[in-house]
Amino acid sequence: MASKEYCFGCVVSAEKNEYVWEPEGSFDDSGNDDDTRGFTYSLILKHAILDPDAPIGEANVVELQTNGFYAEEHKQPVVHLVNGRVEQCRLNILLTEAWSKLRLVRGSGDRKSVV
Repeated sequence: MASKEYCFGCVVSAEKNEYVWEPEGSFDDSGNDDDTRGFTYSLILKHAILDPDAPIGEANVVELQTNGFYAEEHKQPVVHLVNGRVEQCRLNILLTEAWSKLRLVRGSGDRKSVV
């Protein structure tokens, strides 16, 4: 099966505290039998960065919400950043086929970015 890869980035902040990723399943649902059929969507989160203008010492927590086995909903903090201590972190989170939501659950949200 062929694949296509793209760079992705999103921002969660006090003004927009969540980002929802909803894969559609394939690029071509028209029934055409060509090279675009059969694609599946996946998203790999690799890095989270705190904006340098975030208040010093303020904890900022991003939570991942998604469906797991048997469509059970899971919520898990995946990022905890503090300006002046930990301004960035590496991630290795693979999301496939199920909708997922990244939500800022703590902090002012001065442009936290998950890529």
